Amino acid sequence: MQKKIKEKPQNQRSYRTWSLYLLLIMKTLCQSLFFSALPNYLIYTINMDPELIGVISSSTALAYIITPFIGQIIAKMIGRRQAIILSLFLSSISYISQILFFTPIILVVMQLIEGLSLGLFWPNTMMEISMWQKISTKEQSDENFHHFNTSWNLGILGGYIIGFFLVILWKNDYIALIVACIIAFGLIPIGFLLEREKKIIPAEKKNNEILLIKSHITKDEHRLEDIIPKKALANISLVHLIFPAFIAWTLNIYFTMAKSMYNFIFPFNLKSANFQSYWRYLFIFLQQGLQVLGMNWIGTQAIRKKKLLTQWLLLFDTFCAIFMIFSSNIVFIVSATVLMGLSTGLKQGLVIRINFDYSSKTGSSKYINFGELAAGIGFGITPIWVGFLVNINYQYSYIILASLSSIVLIIFLLSLRKIDINLTSPPISV
Repeated sequence: MQKKIKEKPQNQRSYRTWSLYLLLIMKTLCQSLFFSALPNYLIYTINMDPELIGVISSSTALAYIITPFIGQIIAKMIGRRQAIILSLFLSSISYISQILFFTPIILVVMQLIEGLSLGLFWPNTMMEISMWQKISTKEQSDENFHHFNTSWNLGILGGYIIGFFLVILWKNDYIALIVACIIAFGLIPIGFLLEREKKIIPAEKKNNEILLIKSHITKDEHRLEDIIPKKALANISLVHLIFPAFIAWTLNIYFTMAKSMYNFIFPFNLKSANFQSYWRYLFIFLQQGLQVLGMNWIGTQAIRKKKLLTQWLLLFDTFCAIFMIFSSNIVFIVSATVLMGLSTGLKQGLVIRINFDYSSKTGSSKYINFGELAAGIGFGITPIWVGFLVNINYQYSYIILASLSSIVLIIFLLSLRKIDINLTSPPISV
């Protein structure tokens, strides 16, 4: 009985988590709603040229290539919490300006401001999670990562399904833009609920806890193998460090380019097939749902299985892109676009864990920043050249994607050929 009473406080955290998870849900809900409604409105209502839509769509992500580094500089000056709050103010200004003025130059400038806002928001929220990992038990660490993924994915799913019903009821994507702006302003008070960094855990207390844990491990080292199963021992360390960091960044660039390409072309395909704009919300909702399943499932798998899955996914992506070159059937296009969500989620789940493990190990945000830079490159460059190709023949895009996925597969295999995955992970259970 005495032992159970002592173990109970170990599950209690010295930091508050719910406010950050709430902010992630609402932020991504707002973001997915706005950035789905805007291209729909430009394509279906304004009939804007695809090349111009490509430039507008890429502006936020292109800015995001450098803004995570700017965001970290600002965070060091004013703190992570204040940087996140500043990002919420910038997003509100960006959103309201874009729904009032549909002049291309204003849209581009406001999208660049949104890129700065995201550079302040995402690296700092992810760094917050990484700092929690350093002072958490294994169970708490896994729970934090699960809640982090679930929060922002639930928000994205919510944005798509809300957009679907709004556009069905009002027959116009503009109402979805208005609702997204209202939510954006409502995020600001939530930002003030975030806990201040100094309250999370004093440095001296943290060091004492680390020393205490080390002393217990040293004292009972000879009994660890008897007490803890081998599978659990494999998970005590930051096992994803076995993957070179550049592999995570390469995969990040690749899957963001692939998803960006599919999703940029998709509304043009739907419009050509006489589908109303609200169908895009529903299909992308299904895509994102599969992405959530993929991200959560991959986290439970052994390292060796993650490696094998990534190889097969890259091969699947290659064949899928090849089929898209020769098929213009709308059923196949919808199916491939939705299935892209599962492929993306499985790869993204691995990439995020690699970046988090490197950041937790080093205490540096550079791995997260480089990961976000990679995402900025993938999401930023793709709409520009795809928008140009849509005016010529969108199927050329899939030739490029098939080539790219083949190259990434070769890089992945070559980079891991000398690494024995079995040394750090249990074998796959059949």
